[in-house]
Amino acid sequence: MKYEAVIFDWAGTTVDYGCFAPVQTFVEVFQDYGIRPTVEETRKPMGMLKWDHIKAMLGMERIRSEFVKRYGREPENRDVDALSQPVHGKTSEGAGSVLRTQGLCV
Repeated sequence: MKYEAVIFDWAGTTVDYGCFAPVQTFVEVFQDYGIRPTVEETRKPMGMLKWDHIKAMLGMERIRSEFVKRYGREPENRDVDALSQPVHGKTSEGAGSVLRTQGLCV
């Protein structure tokens, strides 16, 4: 039998059960900026728009204190903007892209 399309429930069933990829992404982005958020701090604002999520994290007392200690000033919107930039070289390769290369609709 030749398949023409594949339908997935992407919301954790097939991909990233437990929502670890977004958490890890936020942690790594903050670490690249010299700030080390915990998984718990990172998960707390989940569900917000990404810019708002980053701003909320920068407003958390421990993260804010770490930021001030490192940069000598309070976090500003320009820092949220900087942390919100796409990371070059990172792609979302996965089952969907592999299946598309084989001519399947996903």
